[in-house]
Amino acid sequence: MTTRAVVSMATGERWQKIADVTWPAMRRYSHSIGAIWSGYKAGWATNRPDPWRKLCFIADSLAVSDEVLWVDADVVVCGEPPNVFDEFDPECDQAMVVHPNPDHHNTGVWLLRRSMLPHLVSAAMQDEFVHHRWWEQAAIHRVMETMHIPTQTLPERWNCWSGSPGDIEPHFRHACGMPDQLAAVTEWSQ
Repeated sequence: MTTRAVVSMATGERWQKIADVTWPAMRRYSHSIGAIWSGYKAGWATNRPDPWRKLCFIADSLAVSDEVLWVDADVVVCGEPPNVFDEFDPECDQAMVVHPNPDHHNTGVWLLRRSMLPHLVSAAMQDEFVHHRWWEQAAIHRVMETMHIPTQTLPERWNCWSGSPGDIEPHFRHACGMPDQLAAVTEWSQ
């Protein structure tokens, strides 16, 4: 039987306040789809910005689960979405939404199989992206450019953001890049 986990992270007071709003629905969602829930509110000190910890937490989860759904803390689970793992192409190692502006895969909602572990290590070693504005996402994009990683593009309803078309009925709504993420996730969670 395939073991699955839903994982998120919140470091610092600001992100922990956001997680206090978003994590209850994430926890309920993970239980509804038969996945283990792991929310990290603390972590070890590193010489890199906090977003890099995402790679470590995902790797830790993949060490004990076959598949992981990573969800950024500023993502709201909307209603009762279907099981995202049911949409995960068995031929792919990862799945995520491509946001057309900017045109890149967004790792805010990210499905991964254990086969991604070496790619996570590769991304973690991309020192030139330590202070890039996209941090670990830029590193993952570099790894995707240089190594063949079978990647599935998920429909935008799995990671809907402020730049998404207005007619999308989101399963997950992401407050990335919004000026007041706490206010946004609080409104969306009601």
